[in-house]
Amino acid sequence: MVISTSITASSCACNYSVSPRRRPIPAFAGTSLEQLDKRLREKLTPYDEELGRLMQIPGVDWVTAGALIAEIGVDMSVFHGAAHLASWAGLCPGSHESAGRQKSGKTRKGNVWLKTAMVTAAIAAGKTRGSYYAEKYRRLSARRGKMRAAIAVAHKILVAAYHMLASRADYRELGAGYLDQLNHHRTAINLTNRLRAMGYDVQITPKAA
Repeated sequence: MVISTSITASSCACNYSVSPRRRPIPAFAGTSLEQLDKRLREKLTPYDEELGRLMQIPGVDWVTAGALIAEIGVDMSVFHGAAHLASWAGLCPGSHESAGRQKSGKTRKGNVWLKTAMVTAAIAAGKTRGSYYAEKYRRLSARRGKMRAAIAVAHKILVAAYHMLASRADYRELGAGYLDQLNHHRTAINLTNRLRAMGYDVQITPKAA
């Protein structure tokens, strides 16, 4: 990467468990927030196109987008796919059921800096009215709690970022009503399959508006 020190990882220089006498002084010690902000923006200048594209995602500001670029780069060929990236980041929550009981699904440790940035974006996205992520966050929060909802939405944001960087495509907002449409479609398919299994010939025609 051209960015030698990532936005998120740069702060870890202050967290070494060494004595005060031997503690290294970060390169940005004594630098004002304005100066640091300027330096970070200069580092990200070669990635203006990718930065702007990622900022189309609800909940992703320039700092989060910069952290994402600093941690994973812009060449997605280094990953085997979106699932590989999500696993590397530690954003693959398990979802296992047995005899109708939901088992505990834990995420792996992964890249703590990237994971933190994505969860922060997910929480922000959950407050973006009218968006798919906000509706997804709301529904999952009601069923599984806010932290698990944030992890699930963070996973979706990271997957979206992967495909946007890989294909150089803009973000496409599905809208808050997407989940309702998806549920209606799934319900129709399930009912159709059940009737066919019972020996009925079923054809579904959408009702005219």
